[in-house]
Amino acid sequence: MEEFTKPTHKTYSEIFEKWYQAYRDTVEPTTASRTLNLFRLHILPVMGELPINKTSPLDCQNFITDKAKTFKNIKQIKSYTEKVFDFAIKMKLLKHNPMAEIIMPKRKKTRIENYWTVQELQEFLVIILQKEPYKHYALFRLLAYSGLKERRAMRS
Repeated sequence: MEEFTKPTHKTYSEIFEKWYQAYRDTVEPTTASRTLNLFRLHILPVMGELPINKTSPLDCQNFITDKAKTFKNIKQIKSYTEKVFDFAIKMKLLKHNPMAEIIMPKRKKTRIENYWTVQELQEFLVIILQKEPYKHYALFRLLAYSGLKERRAMRS
């Protein structure tokens, strides 16, 4: 026999409030506060007004795909969003968690070019030579022209 799921017209925000009341007593106050801020800033503005029982996997996929463009730790957003749906399932308001169906987008790593041009290096070395002890100039020149890491140069 299939379990009964209560019909509901509650929104994601309403279920979130019930979930948060239970959640905040299970964690440290600072964790509860950070979690509340995460929901208020990132999750509730998008998911909040959606009827909990009418939220589709496509709604969730669109939410996660959009958030991944601007939020670095998208797994955290997914995890917390999912917890509210899991809570609704435990309360017999839902049969299935729509977040369980989504495909997590991969973040493209942006490579930061972290080097100086020859001109910038020469300008830096001239300033170091003029304003710092000679040993500093020698160290920076060694690092720049040898490719050694700072720790390796200091051990030698």
